[in-house]
Amino acid sequence: MAKLTKEIWVEQLMENFYPESSFLKYAKDFSECVDYNAINMAASGIDPKVLINNTTYPIKVTQRVDTPIKIELDKFETENTLVRRPEVLEYSYDQLESVLMGHRNTLRAKTAQKAAHAFAPKEDGIYTPVISITGDVVAGRKRLSIEDILNLKERFDDADVYRLRNAVSC
Repeated sequence: MAKLTKEIWVEQLMENFYPESSFLKYAKDFSECVDYNAINMAASGIDPKVLINNTTYPIKVTQRVDTPIKIELDKFETENTLVRRPEVLEYSYDQLESVLMGHRNTLRAKTAQKAAHAFAPKEDGIYTPVISITGDVVAGRKRLSIEDILNLKERFDDADVYRLRNAVSC
């Protein structure tokens, strides 16, 4: 009876999965927070107030409340592609690598599309600023202007987003 050998090339697919030009290359990796197909982390509570030239003692004690966050992970798979060893030997190119590249590129495109959608805020808020762009209309769409970028930066600065991005931990 013939033995069926199943090979899965996860390591080869993940090798250089995020190209240098991908915005995902700069996203924070929360792999250490993954447990049971979800990212489990906590948003740190409010930072303590700094007292300058304090004259009131004892200093007030506050309770910090951390909020647990659970982000369910999506599972991305591709359809199988059959690669037969005898056929691979006949080709003048590396068919296996070509197949892997096709799967890798398809997965890259779909994960980047999903990530871009997931990163985008649902609505304008203090910590998720959404601005209307005011640039010139080109091909029926407004362009982002320098003033728009500066406006968005000011909104991020007002929310102290740089400090907040480090306020999440596993």
